[in-house]
Amino acid sequence: MMKQFIISILVIAGLSSCYRDKGNYSYKNINQLEITFDDNESNWKVAVGDTIQITPHFEFEKDSVEEYLTYEWEFQERVLSTERNLFYIADMLGKGDLILRVTDTRTDVVYIQSTQTEIASEFGVEGWVVLSDNGGAVLSYFRNTTKVVEEIVNGKKEEKRVYDCKDYIGVYQTINHEALGGTPVKLLEHFASYDYVNKFGNFWVIQQGGIGTIDVGVTTFMKETTLAEQFIGSVYPEGFKPVLMAGSLWLTLAVGEDGKTYSRKKADIGLYHSGFFISTPLTFQDKNGKVVELDGRKMVIAPVADLRAIVVCDLTNKCFVAINDSGEKRAGEVGLIRIDEKMYDAYPSFTRLDDLSGYEIVYCGSSVNGGGNGEQQYYTILKDEKTGEYYSHAFWVEYLWDNNLPKVSRIVGQEKLNFSSLNINEKTVFNNSRRTNYLWISQGSELWFYDRVTGRLDKFYTSFAADITAIDSERYNGNYLGIGLANGEFHVLSSSTNDIGDEAYDSRKDKNKLLYSTPKDKNLGRIVDVRYKTMGNNGWAIE
Repeated sequence: MMKQFIISILVIAGLSSCYRDKGNYSYKNINQLEITFDDNESNWKVAVGDTIQITPHFEFEKDSVEEYLTYEWEFQERVLSTERNLFYIADMLGKGDLILRVTDTRTDVVYIQSTQTEIASEFGVEGWVVLSDNGGAVLSYFRNTTKVVEEIVNGKKEEKRVYDCKDYIGVYQTINHEALGGTPVKLLEHFASYDYVNKFGNFWVIQQGGIGTIDVGVTTFMKETTLAEQFIGSVYPEGFKPVLMAGSLWLTLAVGEDGKTYSRKKADIGLYHSGFFISTPLTFQDKNGKVVELDGRKMVIAPVADLRAIVVCDLTNKCFVAINDSGEKRAGEVGLIRIDEKMYDAYPSFTRLDDLSGYEIVYCGSSVNGGGNGEQQYYTILKDEKTGEYYSHAFWVEYLWDNNLPKVSRIVGQEKLNFSSLNINEKTVFNNSRRTNYLWISQGSELWFYDRVTGRLDKFYTSFAADITAIDSERYNGNYLGIGLANGEFHVLSSSTNDIGDEAYDSRKDKNKLLYSTPKDKNLGRIVDVRYKTMGNNGWAIE
């Protein structure tokens, strides 16, 4: 659909109805004009150096002669062009309306159309951050942009604007003039309070060896600190090797490969880094009242704005634990997730949250699709240690505004999963889409999906040239997937409901799902992790 005409301004005096008084009482009808922009040429958010290209559509009330029209494109009180079609290479920063004024010189009537536009710095827009291993850790960035391609429609060539990426391979080394140098492990986008201006998400780059785990600025990719510097004395606890991190309003958490979890409470929530990590790992009381160390290796990286907590599926203690983030005083408290015992009576086959014994915890993710009142769903895949059968295990959690740990609001249930078509092992990559019903699953070089609501399991894409090693679906509308491969290729796929379809998988449709691929001459090494850079809280931070 086209964006509809907004307003026309009559820049004349003495106008009666649709006529203009020229003093000689010779009246002429005004040829009303409606201006529209295509959807993909509206609501621009680009970086300096990108091209804004708009071909407006004109619909005249009477004749369609354009020789009497003049044009003016304006942004930030600056005239960008006086041509009919806009071709502008962004050369300034700003945010506001990009305005087209079309003047009919016969009547002096001015018609106006506009579109919201933001021009940001080179790294100040959304895109994909990719961590790979190419003889050492490499951090790269793929910035969202578009390109114009030609296609044949009804025998005629037509131009079409499509999704594209501008690549910055090895962006960290380019900006900082040093190599990461270690073994790459994981990425984490984390946030500071939105009560402060322009606090987007920085990125922790987790690696072992080299220059260590570091934090980089989201709009600069410059190193801001190391994880070691955030511990007292700038020294890690003995034996600590970071494998995972998490962040909330008040807390920063770091997990070692042995599961021990260390915490830092911020002294100032408006800063990415304030206060120091405590070298004593987090503990809690299990169902028997015994104090045990928290195993954070299955910490769920999920939004914390509404829940005011971070949820962990504890591998060692086989239970679900919450870490409080409800305020400065209570932040860092750890305990079992609260639940009304009567809920278990209604779902007798549902494994207790405080006792997952007998099951291997294969995967745990989160979703907000279908939630309400700040609820968040936790979706776990459990494997029966005796039978080898797989089960889904899902429930919703909400924060009750009492500053205590969150409480289970409803149980979805536990159902046997017919995953016989899959060979699930330590190389299998899972990604639970937060805003759709889909769980994405790698099967070697194949990408599968499981519909958590209908139970449908099907292939989605089988044309990759190597095994899938990373999946991310964090882009806001849930219709894009970032896919990293063992051979260093990075791809962006469309995962809209149209592309998923209702029929069985058809490999001939793979080409329609592929939006972007890294150039053949640019190899990133084995891709370890992919995270979408939201450039906003997207539900992760408190606004």
